[in-house]
Amino acid sequence: MGLKSYQYKILEEKESLEVRLIKHLAFFRSPVFAGLDSSEQHRLRRQATIMKEYVDILNERIAHFRE
Repeated sequence: MGLKSYQYKILEEKESLEVRLIKHLAFFRSPVFAGLDSSEQHRLRRQATIMKEYVDILNERIAHFRE
């Protein structure tokens, strides 16, 4: 059985989010990040955590519709 159009959109959304998360995490190793104040670094780390949780939820949804 083929995937529905909304399911393809979920796959695309997850791929896009994963790319953004990889770039976000790479930013942590940059001199720009090192120059930010600790509160902004903390907010960016929190953002990465939430982005990862979002990827995990999308993966759960994908696993469910592939059953």
